[in-house]
Amino acid sequence: MKIQGEGEFGTKAEAIVKYLLYLKQKDPPAKALVFSSFHRMLDILAQALKKNGITFIYLKGQARTRSKRVQQFQTDKKTQVLLMSLRTDNSGLTLNAATHVFLCEPSLSQAIEEQAINRIYRIGQTRPTHVYLFGISNSIEARIRKQQERTAERDFESRGVLMRGRENLKVGELLDLIGLSESTAAEAKAAAVSSSSASSSSSSSSS
Repeated sequence: MKIQGEGEFGTKAEAIVKYLLYLKQKDPPAKALVFSSFHRMLDILAQALKKNGITFIYLKGQARTRSKRVQQFQTDKKTQVLLMSLRTDNSGLTLNAATHVFLCEPSLSQAIEEQAINRIYRIGQTRPTHVYLFGISNSIEARIRKQQERTAERDFESRGVLMRGRENLKVGELLDLIGLSESTAAEAKAAAVSSSSASSSSSSSSS
């Protein structure tokens, strides 16, 4: 089945919209939560969903307004998608009307990802649930995902169980995420210290 979305909104947004259109055709009653850490991404998705005729709710605003929107999503059969912030909406909500979770990008904390996924995997959920993680290859997103896998493997080896969600990364691991080596970082630090010392000496001579 070939799905053709309307409009140009960027590769990732278009891929998500196409999959939601596929769900709409394959399983019309299905509902989905779409999480992103970036409001700009959610804004783009809101435009893309509107352009493609997908009924959605954007969870934002004051607590009372948000509560009404959550209730509407849970009960309104026509509303297919709930757009949510991964940073602020990953916990505290039961959204078992949905059976699909879309994560627009990997997070440094797998615990946050799991909390978001658990919004649909709650008491009262009687249907199979599905999770989709979107990422761009050869980018910082791919490196974050690789780091998650390394952390999980390390915890498995050291504790004998698979522990997920660790946020404490070593300096080398953080540098790897942004594509720097420890030696490069050390050279940059040394250059900065040297520059600072030269500036201090110049100030002393002037006085």
